[in-house]
Amino acid sequence: MATDQTRPEMARLVFASILPLLGTWVGTVLAFYFARENMSAATENTARLLGLQSSTPVTAIMVPKARMITHNLAAGADVLTVQLVDLYKRMLAAGIARIPILDASGTVLYTVHKAMLTAFAASFAPPKDPAALTEQMHHLLADPDRKRLVEAMGFVGPSALIEDARNRMRSIPDCNDVFVTSSGKKTDPVIGWLTNTDLAGAE
Repeated sequence: MATDQTRPEMARLVFASILPLLGTWVGTVLAFYFARENMSAATENTARLLGLQSSTPVTAIMVPKARMITHNLAAGADVLTVQLVDLYKRMLAAGIARIPILDASGTVLYTVHKAMLTAFAASFAPPKDPAALTEQMHHLLADPDRKRLVEAMGFVGPSALIEDARNRMRSIPDCNDVFVTSSGKKTDPVIGWLTNTDLAGAE
């Protein structure tokens, strides 16, 4: 629409209007790139400072059995009758987001995450408050997808390295927990626990 006389001035006005937008866009891209690089570098440096190398033994970073917050079954108790509300309230009281269920011998049977109980309570019509669930463990296990999730656990022996635990976790779909047992078998009593968070900082 500009005439030959006003075209140079109009071009300068358009350029002046677009320039701040371009500058903001470039700045955003650069900020995202450097923030990502800085975060990656910080994670790597923290891992080095903590000694979390791939070759670090799992026993160096695992939560030992004595410090694990678990739901322990009495001898002869049936895990299927465990009250879900008991698991939920135990997690709330302890400020944790997951809890392993151990049998009387100390073997891990399932690991239940608080988010799963919240989603399970919300699946009812009308939705329930997870703190008011009356259902038991067998109700949760009746759904194949939920059963698969609470059983998605890896197991390694005490001589395993962090890299071994990470590989074991990766090999199991939706696995977020690796337990250390005396022989690396799931049927043995647990001696330690590593979560996905514990293993995330290892190189």
